[in-house]
Amino acid sequence: MLGYAYTWIKSKGTPDKIEEKLDRALASQTWLDIFSNYWLLNGISCRSDHFSIILKLNQDDCHRKAKMFCFENTWC
Repeated sequence: MLGYAYTWIKSKGTPDKIEEKLDRALASQTWLDIFSNYWLLNGISCRSDHFSIILKLNQDDCHRKAKMFCFENTWC
């Protein structure tokens, strides 16, 4: 995983801050065989105590055009 080392934070901005790597990604061997070139990026979140994990695939591995991601405010 690239980016910040931790995926969860408690008491941000205080001396008692706790950071942990709680969130993970999981893939089968079949998936790894199909998508051989990938990156996991740890995103930063200002509203949640969990950081997002972003999966980036190599363009050559994508056989169909992906739909554009659209964040919904109702998810907050």
